[in-house]
Amino acid sequence: MRRAADTLHVVFFVPNPGGEEHPQPMRDMDMEPTNIPSVGDYVYSPQGDLPVAYRVKSRHFDPAGKRVGVVVERVQEVEDSPFL
Repeated sequence: MRRAADTLHVVFFVPNPGGEEHPQPMRDMDMEPTNIPSVGDYVYSPQGDLPVAYRVKSRHFDPAGKRVGVVVERVQEVEDSPFL
């Protein structure tokens, strides 16, 4: 049986436009690992009245930190997505 401390976390990041090397986390989009989006999928952030769409650019697995980092980019037009 797994303990709560062994839970895998999914954390979303956007590239840092300020020129720093590390992407910036988007904590409002953290999700359970039951349905991790694939590269090319669209995900949505609940900002204001309308959700903001992002396309998944890459995924990074960190077994030691028990997390999956998902790097996304903001998009203007959106296709159908199961994550809306």
